[in-house]
Amino acid sequence: MTSSRTLKVSDLTYERVHSLKRGNETVDDVLRRVLELETDSYDIENDLGAYLPDNVRQWAIAVARQIDELGEFNHKIGRGEGLAGADVLQFVLPDEGISVAKMEFSEGSFIAHYRDNTGEWAKCFGSISEPRTRNWDLDEKVLDQTQEYVSGAIRKWSDLPAKR
Repeated sequence: MTSSRTLKVSDLTYERVHSLKRGNETVDDVLRRVLELETDSYDIENDLGAYLPDNVRQWAIAVARQIDELGEFNHKIGRGEGLAGADVLQFVLPDEGISVAKMEFSEGSFIAHYRDNTGEWAKCFGSISEPRTRNWDLDEKVLDQTQEYVSGAIRKWSDLPAKR
């Protein structure tokens, strides 16, 4: 839930915050990014996946739900922090503060990653974008792979000291 608040800052602070803005970011977006604050909610339909074709957006929503069903997560949104300036949604283990999965959203595609055995990001599957043929449809393999890899990341990175 968002509420409107007034915050008094010096001119120096005001100028610095505005200099850190990326694209259409609000002051709230900048502060969340700089302070590394996590969020309780995210919106793929109208925000992160707004530029995805309808069928691709529905798969992005399904993949995010699949990940959320695997455990309790805080969510962190990084504007322009992905490859080629993509927005990133991270799934963070609350006790450890470690991101175990993330999704990157570009204008026509999305991709999901999991934290692998070495702590690096690995793809759950290839990038999903608008198909070349209209009768193309993804199968449950995408959700199964996501579940398998992210579940492993949760097991591996749970109950460890925070690493980022």
